[in-house]
Parts: sequence; structure tokens; C-alpha cells
Amino acid sequence: MRAVNQLPKNNAGRGRIKGWMPSVVWAGIIFTFAVAPCDNMPLANVSHIDSIVHFAEYVILAILVLRSFLHRSKVLSVKIVLFTLILAGGYGILIELIQSFVPSRSASGMDVFFNFAGIIFGITVGKVVLWRR
Repeated sequence: MRAVNQLPKNNAGRGRIKGWMPSVVWAGIIFTFAVAPCDNMPLANVSHIDSIVHFAEYVILAILVLRSFLHRSKVLSVKIVLFTLILAGGYGILIELIQSFVPSRSASGMDVFFNFAGIIFGITVGKVVLWRR
């Protein structure tokens, strides 16, 4: 017989947290670079590097968010794609707004464009890689 104060173990919540951890960590990395002074960035003066970095950051974020949704659903649905687009895209817009308050940084519509381009590419790659199994 089980003791009264002994509760059954439920790992469902822990699995969700663990599944979202890479996405949250990557979002934190993006945030850290977004609020860092621009003069300390390596390659900050290289032409078009900013656009390439934004694109790459959000490709990775989109793939990680799709992967996070895998813990709840094994089937890629339009809803998951839209949630990924809204979640990652909203984060990209929020980061740009935050940058407008950071000295030596500025918000840019082109950065938002490359964020969304990266998200769409990341969703496409994620569909091929993650849901191919």
C-alpha cells in the first residue's frame, strides 16, 4: 500500500519543459546579442553581414520551435506552422523594438524582413528534416 503523502510521478510537465529548453536557450542567445553594443561585435562592419546573421538566427529559431512542438504532436499541421510563424516572428519583432532602446543599436524593417525570411526557410527545412521520419 502506498503512503498517503506519496504522490504518483507525472513527467508530462517535465517533458514539455525539456522539449522547449533549446528554443528558450536560443531565444536567450538572440536576445543577448541584440542588446550588446554594436561596436563590440566581430565583423560588425562587413557589408550585409547583419542581414545574413538575422536570417541564420531565425532559421535556427524556427527549426527549434518546430522541434519543440514535436513533443506534443507527431503530425505537422497548418496550426503548428502558424504558431511557429507567430511565435518566432513575434519574437523577432519584439527584439527589434527592444533594440530601438539600446544605445548604439536601432530597429530596422529590413532586419524584420530577414527574420521572417529566415523563419519561413527554417519552417521549410524543419518540415523536410523533422517530419520526414
